[in-house]
Amino acid sequence: MSQADPAQQSGISVATEATTRLHPAEQFRDLVQRIFDVITPVWPLDDYVAVNPYVGISERRFLNARGFLRVFSESETLMPLQYYADQFRDGQVGRQAIADALDELRTDGVDDDTPWSVDELIEKLRSVPPRPADADAADRIDIPLSIPNPDRRVRSMSELLDRQMGTDYERTVIDEIGKHVSAFYDRGTSLWSMPCRNLTLYQSWHSLARIDRTVEVLGVKDFREFVSLLPPSPKAAIAHCLKHLRVPQRWWETYLLCLVFQMPGWYGWVKFQSQQYGHAGEPDELIDLLAIHLAYEAAVADSESYRVSWDNIADDRVGRFAASVHESLEEVKLRYLMLRATELSFQRELLGRLASTGHPSSPVNQHGQTDSNLRQADSNQAVPKQDETPIAQIAFCIDVRSERLRRHLESSNAQVQTLGFAGFFGMPIDYVPLDSEAAKPQVPFVLKPSLRVFEGHRGANADELAWQRHVAIQQRKNQSWLTGLKDTALGGFAFVESLGLSFLPKLFGRTVSPTLQPKRGSKSHAACGTEPVAPTSDLDTACQQAWVDAAEGLVRGLGLVGKPISDLLILCGHESHTTNNPVAATLQCGACGGHSGEVNARVAAALLNRPDVREALSERGVSIPSSTVVLAAVHETTTDHIRLVDADSIPSQLQSQFSEVKDAIEVACRATRRERQITWREPGADGDSFRRSLDWGEVRPEWGLAGNAAIVFGPRERTRSADLNGRVFLHEYDAASDPDGELLNNLVAGPLVVAHSINMQYYASVVDNRHFGSGNKTVHNVVGGFGVQSGNGGDLMNGLAWQSLHNGSRYAHEPLRLLAVFYASRSAIDRVLASHDNVRTWVENRWLNLVAIEGQHSFRLSDNGQWVEVASDVAA
Repeated sequence: MSQADPAQQSGISVATEATTRLHPAEQFRDLVQRIFDVITPVWPLDDYVAVNPYVGISERRFLNARGFLRVFSESETLMPLQYYADQFRDGQVGRQAIADALDELRTDGVDDDTPWSVDELIEKLRSVPPRPADADAADRIDIPLSIPNPDRRVRSMSELLDRQMGTDYERTVIDEIGKHVSAFYDRGTSLWSMPCRNLTLYQSWHSLARIDRTVEVLGVKDFREFVSLLPPSPKAAIAHCLKHLRVPQRWWETYLLCLVFQMPGWYGWVKFQSQQYGHAGEPDELIDLLAIHLAYEAAVADSESYRVSWDNIADDRVGRFAASVHESLEEVKLRYLMLRATELSFQRELLGRLASTGHPSSPVNQHGQTDSNLRQADSNQAVPKQDETPIAQIAFCIDVRSERLRRHLESSNAQVQTLGFAGFFGMPIDYVPLDSEAAKPQVPFVLKPSLRVFEGHRGANADELAWQRHVAIQQRKNQSWLTGLKDTALGGFAFVESLGLSFLPKLFGRTVSPTLQPKRGSKSHAACGTEPVAPTSDLDTACQQAWVDAAEGLVRGLGLVGKPISDLLILCGHESHTTNNPVAATLQCGACGGHSGEVNARVAAALLNRPDVREALSERGVSIPSSTVVLAAVHETTTDHIRLVDADSIPSQLQSQFSEVKDAIEVACRATRRERQITWREPGADGDSFRRSLDWGEVRPEWGLAGNAAIVFGPRERTRSADLNGRVFLHEYDAASDPDGELLNNLVAGPLVVAHSINMQYYASVVDNRHFGSGNKTVHNVVGGFGVQSGNGGDLMNGLAWQSLHNGSRYAHEPLRLLAVFYASRSAIDRVLASHDNVRTWVENRWLNLVAIEGQHSFRLSDNGQWVEVASDVAA
């Protein structure tokens, strides 16, 4: 698709006119930095958060980025044409959406040379054969491969050899690199530590590879001799190997990017290491890994006496990355247009539902199914007036899994008001559990913790707390010692022979009847014999100002300044409970750093309950009534159950009111589980979700954020009765209370960026699971205590497993680019975007769709920076 984009003419080679005037060391530094910027970091399992895989190439337009990736990889950014044709045949995308997409792309100047009419486009879709009925049988894991890229000109030496000689060098190279990198970064899970871990990654590998016969046994001749002749410096080794392979300097960057996308997981891991623990300057870990990777490629080529005639493999256009031939392909145009049609179809429906709040139509989910039997009472519920005080206000995380529960809660009791806020509740904390000496970040990845809290126990003084921590830490170490004994080469046999039978009842019970087993809990709490309470901090310290700032930000962000505040204000974080799930953090609260949101909810509730904090807030014009009790709660997303924390703190005069709220919560939770069963076609009765959370053989305990497609910033009264089918992030925002745009600025900088990252991770995991997903969950193995591999080797997995995206017969996630909807003026949004170049770039380059709602009119921000009015399907 033709796009007048300067990025198409920008080079990706170090040998551009601008760089050839630089000193060679500066050229090398710039080269490495450009490669580093393209790589997506992979976070460890304990702190796993969603990361936008395309953030490093988002300065390019969407289709331009696709062409860029396919110069050196099989990476894909679009679904196959068959997918879109099936959507059209199934009625999920109609004629109007296709016409709208065609008009929009022509209006924006994206596709002004496409001669198709709507009828011609529809005829092309009808001519695509449908997917066979048994292609996605429920008992199969059918992960689609990347669409073949016959025009790709740049491949690694191992790939070229495998294609021409039928060898398996690529697998050998990836496995060997994975073996060394995982051992180097191991977090104590290996029985024997890797030698030379006190050295750098390259130095450690260089010391061991010179004496390791494995690669030679696998067919690479004279590998140890080749390694021994490498320079001791990784930078020198990179230059040595590139020259040894005779790669022209103008193609160095292209070739190195080819290697990066050969194993994006391990490169993502070393980028994370550089970002978190590296020193200022060059990304040393990336340089080390590139040197190692190039060494294997050069050794493989030497082993087969293989040389490449680069003039025949790639021309100057490949090295410079000028306009890609892929963008002119008719099928690519059609696939991109259908992507936009699916997005516009969703946009029209969403805006229509928002415009019809108070008169909801039958909810339609992303698969076109009508769930009209779920909430007949919704339209009969009265909406509280703004000047009325609700019996309770419950603040949920903006997570899409909260949308259903919020809707049902307000439906079960019209005097309950729900609010949306990022699940860390504005608490910039890291958290030290009772049995740990290390802190966990409880903030979104875009922030750094500035305050620390420790887990405490009710009634414990400083000495008692110190002793309890000592006991808990010792217990954890003892447990680790026992686990280590079971895992040793000899101890494992002795352990099973002597004590194995004693574990048989538990093993049998957890396999056959997991719901009958005791509920999991914190062993450290049980050992101390006390109930955990919210960690707090002494506000008489120098941190007092920061704590009050956090409290003020929360109250203002909830839109409660100058509004009635209920006697019951509940802050509801969320968490997921699963069993035998190494990637469990993907289901936790992303705003809390991939951890449970309970800590943040407790900290925030304890903070807002303190008289000295309320007094300080009052001096800032933020008033919380003395009668208001702030309570923490936790939404368990796997079971859609709400657990109220420290409910015994409710005073007697509020017990009746509290009981009414608890009844409403129970009704809402049951309704949410029923709706989820229909939407996701989940089998079983109401209690089946509890079984799945405890079943260690369950690959789909819950669907996480599958289906996410939009984020809405606006007052709850504008979305209160709209059925959004669990697909929309909902954040509170009242433009009337934000005259200077400070809150809007914070929303764009924080929640919007996080939601976009989540959306892009789901999108990429569907369209290109090979590069940006983690494959088949059933063959995952934990490696190094920080990641997972597929089987017993290979690349480090990143992104989402196929079982989190597909149920065996249909997609659980529809890949759409995020739609951000603001109840704010276009001028206010323009002012904020002027100071957030990254977000404006995402919109202009079509990575993000943005709509402003002003009164009864909606406007989208086009990629040329102009606002264009859009239509909606207003329900009758």
